[in-house]
Amino acid sequence: MEFKFSDADAKEGILVYGETSEKQIFKVYVVGMKGKVMLDEENIMEFELRTDDSLFHNIIVRFSPGTFNLYVDKVVQRRHFNESLSFTTVQFGAPIPTDVSEVGVTACVKNIYVDHHDIIDLMMFNNDSRVLATKVRPCIDEDLSDISGIKLFSADPLVVLTSEPEIATASEDDSASILAANLFPSPANKKKQHSMAPTSCEKPNAYKCQNGAGCKKDSDTEFTCFCRDGYIGKFCQFTTLPRSCSEAKDFLKLPNGPTWVDVDGNQKLDPSVAACVDGVTHIPHNMAQSTVVRDAGFQNHSLFVLSYRDFNTWQLAKYMKNSQTCSQTVNYRCNKAPLRFKEGRTWFKSVTNSTKKIRQMGKLDNSCVCMDTGCQSGAKCNCDSRSITEDLGELVGENAGISEVVTLYDEADVHAAMSISELKCSGYQNENPIRFTGRTELQ
Repeated sequence: MEFKFSDADAKEGILVYGETSEKQIFKVYVVGMKGKVMLDEENIMEFELRTDDSLFHNIIVRFSPGTFNLYVDKVVQRRHFNESLSFTTVQFGAPIPTDVSEVGVTACVKNIYVDHHDIIDLMMFNNDSRVLATKVRPCIDEDLSDISGIKLFSADPLVVLTSEPEIATASEDDSASILAANLFPSPANKKKQHSMAPTSCEKPNAYKCQNGAGCKKDSDTEFTCFCRDGYIGKFCQFTTLPRSCSEAKDFLKLPNGPTWVDVDGNQKLDPSVAACVDGVTHIPHNMAQSTVVRDAGFQNHSLFVLSYRDFNTWQLAKYMKNSQTCSQTVNYRCNKAPLRFKEGRTWFKSVTNSTKKIRQMGKLDNSCVCMDTGCQSGAKCNCDSRSITEDLGELVGENAGISEVVTLYDEADVHAAMSISELKCSGYQNENPIRFTGRTELQ
């Protein structure tokens, strides 16, 4: 989650408060610029916020097997943590009412995710029965109904949490679904982490058990591999995860939502999480919309590096190769700041080819889509006319999956901003794919 204090004189309170299936209380709270993470009476970790309070603070809590990870304002801390926690209730900005007197934080918040689910989106746009909201209002003056985008990983509108939430009441029928269930389930095909049997094999046999499997020695010549969820086979060498959202929909009939995918099947790349919507993969990146890429105040060339959520470069390149089509839209709004693709003043690079300079916003090299109907002043892009205008184009295939944007400095440039859409991929590399989802004999 990201948050910014609403009151400079009230920088304290509960940020995250959760109850586990074992009735343990987990909480993250701050007092001034310092904070703590607690599980019942145990102090799991302490942290400090950056001193610059004008920007949003960022907190990520991640439990992995045997490790607790905390990311606060670009500082990462880790410690051994052997407990496995399953939450029945998670609350943001306020404690769950108990006999102990505690206050919630008064803050502007955005980008709240639990197991890849966008909580603000579920609350404000989907009316999801798993989410109960009180004392929440927009932080800024905007019509929230106009905010559009994919519902799983898009940037959230800003909302404010007050320090005095109303006590929400639910009917007897509703209370079970809201409080007793796992409030925010993870991806539909979540890879559950369960304990592996202790490794008791000789090393040569232990190495035969793949993908993090446990190994148990049965005799001098026999052993058994204990597979993690998502893998099968004598040596746990086969994955059961889909390679793409298209596979998840067509073969496994998984619902829309965050979905585990293994882009290279049984090979070395780790699984990742994709946002699947009707078989189409939506992969957002971290370059903000309307990023200023040219300005009269700039004194040097500019390089913008994009990274994609839950995919590293190799995973994304493989995912694109597995797909029939991938596309990305680029919008360049300019004030006397031309693109000048042909002269090499602007170019992109893609994750599929880090050496190729992509100098186009459309199908033709060194040009924009407006070439189809006629660009302003007879140029190859509207912005090359040195007027106040824009160019909008789509990059497809290997040109999509933008990893870098380079704009070279020119003292005559006034201003230009660029927006790059999320990457969308669909279909299969081969026209008629075959997937075995169970034991099958070929006759």
